[in-house]
Amino acid sequence: MPERYPDPTLRRIDRAVTRAAKAPDLLHCLTPVNLESERRRFLKKQGSRNPAFSYRLPELEPIVQKRTLHRIPLEEIADSEIQQLYVDVVQDCSNRLDLLQSLGTERFLYDSLRYFGRPGRQELKDAEFLLHGAPLAADEQEETLPLVDTARIFEDTARDHGFSCSIEYTDRLVSKALAGPRGLRIRKNVRFSAQETRALAHHEIGVHYLTTLNARRQPLCVLQIGLPVNTITQEGLGVLSEYLSGNLTLQRLREIALRVIAVHEVVEGTEFRHTFQRLVEQYEIDPERAFDVTVRAYRGRGFTKDYVYLRGFRTMLLRFQSGQTLDALLIGKTHHDYQPVLERMIAKRLLHPPAFQTVAFAKPAAPDPILAYLVRSLR
Repeated sequence: MPERYPDPTLRRIDRAVTRAAKAPDLLHCLTPVNLESERRRFLKKQGSRNPAFSYRLPELEPIVQKRTLHRIPLEEIADSEIQQLYVDVVQDCSNRLDLLQSLGTERFLYDSLRYFGRPGRQELKDAEFLLHGAPLAADEQEETLPLVDTARIFEDTARDHGFSCSIEYTDRLVSKALAGPRGLRIRKNVRFSAQETRALAHHEIGVHYLTTLNARRQPLCVLQIGLPVNTITQEGLGVLSEYLSGNLTLQRLREIALRVIAVHEVVEGTEFRHTFQRLVEQYEIDPERAFDVTVRAYRGRGFTKDYVYLRGFRTMLLRFQSGQTLDALLIGKTHHDYQPVLERMIAKRLLHPPAFQTVAFAKPAAPDPILAYLVRSLR
């Protein structure tokens, strides 16, 4: 006979929140339907005119959905800290509905700022510092791999973590790769070097897909929905996994820094083409890469998420270096602010410890000394 869950009321409310929180995937909706045609047109005209992106807008009933969310009797949760966690999750779901509703309008940038915030002065200083670092020899002129070799690295990384992962190639991505509910999606016509592939595998499979699988094994579904603004922790863990596996490169750090600059520009009201030109001319980035970085920040009419990669990496690195365990952050789509209550829920058997562990956290590789110096210099 299966063991009875310790808190049936909590489980009932968790299921109600999960049902009411269902919504279209924001990142999927943020991918312009005409991304590739606008890319070709923009680059052919050498960035002389802003791209005109179109979006597949989601079907929503936000007022009805918010009303349903806020009618759930969260006050019935006896534990005050766990109750507050669910209150925060419900508010976060409401804020995400605002983002979906305003996608493609001028209001989207303001909803994005309210949700993710914007780069602070220190993030901008760190970004400029990384962008002026000298290239490492290991970053230079590495050949790209055939697709069959790339796929093998992804499959081997998943196997090293104790699970399998399907791989799908698609032209419906802004990013180069994205871990989803069913596996890893990779943008067509993008090729990676061996080190880039390993870094991507440790980030997308070793953290994002791993936390997806761990969340499915939990008795509560809230960690599949995700804790409020979990992006900063999840992306921070992803970049930390790249670093501790020995696969983070200066080029990758520079790309993360460029994202901070692009988000700052969109918040300041700079046009797409002028941000693109700044990346190409001031930081000597090739046009294809500059377009990718710029479109990530300008999709939807202004998406400020991308600066959190740098902030999240710095936050997770400091925790790791101070000897704090990251286990509770791997049990699903978590945020580090909730780590104490998550650890207490694990101790009370309301949640399970992570079924799968990030290999790079358990067996970190020695970093390149120059890269280690640059990372130590982040404030």
